[in-house]
Amino acid sequence: MDLDAESNTESDTDTIKSRNESCSEEEIPDISETMNERDSPTNSETVTELIGERRLTRQIAGKQNIDVEVMVPSSKRSSSVKDYLRDPQWRLHKKHIFILTRTGKPVYTLHGNEENLSSIFQLIHNLINLTRSRQDEIESIETNGKRFAFLMQPHLILAAISKTSLSVQQLRMQLSDIYYQVLSILSFCHTTNAYKRAKNYNFGRLLSGAETLIHCLATADYNDRVNKNIFTLLTNSIQVLPLQPSVRSSIGNIIKERCKEVKYLIFAILTIDNELVTLIRRRKHSMNSADFRLIFNFVETLKLSEDRIEMRPLCLPRYGEGGGYLDAHISLMSKSCPACLIFLSLERDQLKDLTAIAKSISEQLETNQYLSAITGAVAKTKRPLLYPTAIGIPELRHFLYKPVCLQQLICAEFSKPFNILEKFRYLEDLYCKLFERLHNTYRPLKLVYEANQSEIMFGWLSPEHELYAVFDASVEQSTVIQYVNKMVKWIQRHFDTLFIYQYETF
Repeated sequence: MDLDAESNTESDTDTIKSRNESCSEEEIPDISETMNERDSPTNSETVTELIGERRLTRQIAGKQNIDVEVMVPSSKRSSSVKDYLRDPQWRLHKKHIFILTRTGKPVYTLHGNEENLSSIFQLIHNLINLTRSRQDEIESIETNGKRFAFLMQPHLILAAISKTSLSVQQLRMQLSDIYYQVLSILSFCHTTNAYKRAKNYNFGRLLSGAETLIHCLATADYNDRVNKNIFTLLTNSIQVLPLQPSVRSSIGNIIKERCKEVKYLIFAILTIDNELVTLIRRRKHSMNSADFRLIFNFVETLKLSEDRIEMRPLCLPRYGEGGGYLDAHISLMSKSCPACLIFLSLERDQLKDLTAIAKSISEQLETNQYLSAITGAVAKTKRPLLYPTAIGIPELRHFLYKPVCLQQLICAEFSKPFNILEKFRYLEDLYCKLFERLHNTYRPLKLVYEANQSEIMFGWLSPEHELYAVFDASVEQSTVIQYVNKMVKWIQRHFDTLFIYQYETF
């Protein structure tokens, strides 16, 4: 076994990663409303002087001094405008997400109000324009324990400032999911056409009322509860409810029989607790795992009751060519089984027909005890089946497993001490670092074994699977290898229960 413990160790030196150059950057202070930029050399020192209401920033490199004049926000601001940049509570947030148009217009901020943060948005826009003027593109800045990640898209710019455990690459993955969620809300084709008509088109007002969807994605790595959403993001996958193959097949047959004659229906999806029970699809149609996550995110933010039906248009950015419009019909199965049945169709105004089909499916599933089987599978998942001890390895604390060909994930349940939020955050941090080492853009690895005083981290990327595990610190290296092989064999024996190898078709 060739282990490289130092393969992904980052330098303590602050870096800005772009394609061609790097430069130092101090922590963002109180930032201005306007900023006049001039070309500055790389690897420069920065000296700041205050002159009246202006801040004079001098970059010194060799013999060249360059003065950049920056306006300091006036102390005579209106009391009705909250100065978030001076608000200690706002600055203490672990992560900030900013979305703006290519022309610099604010669209969204995770914390605060866009209008009161115009100087931040202006700074981001100026940074993007500065690198673009040099035929370059800024990707990230790392300094003083903070990571600044940027994602440029055709119509929007997304930026993240983070003190969480996510690496720059992982932050950019999260920004990508947020971008596609925004496109889903705005509807991709309408966004494109609106932008072509007016470069200064205000997208922000179209997001009104949908902030919860973006917030749910943006806070996946530091919200106030223990959940598995962060791991599906990191592995670009979805979770499947472990279910006996015969039960899953019977549930799929009931849904298929009721839906196969409905020509406008493309997908029928049954989910529970953010996990997929089954998917029935029209032939020649498929769904990307990232679009799956957008649907799960949408369902998670809904508050459905048994008699409430949700019907609304939905754009899946990765479905079809350039994004596809579908109408989503979402209903709850029953009070005793909180599973959601989701129909995605090509035609609108089919609420009555789809509601009748959903009710018929629910009644058949209830009559045949399949809703009870789903509820029982959820309870079993949260007890013995996916606990690490179920494999027969007492020293195994937690594991993740993803078949390369399926984009589906097994995430073990969180036993003590990881069922406590503080310890769960520690586990999340361990996995983020392990993922970064294995999937590093510049030096990816196939195998990582890292032992410290508290635990042993193990990561393995093979042509068949991705496996990540945490063991007790007392286990010998040779024993860890034996345990990993045992885990893989156990998963292969239960493969049809843990995964859906092929989705059924109408």
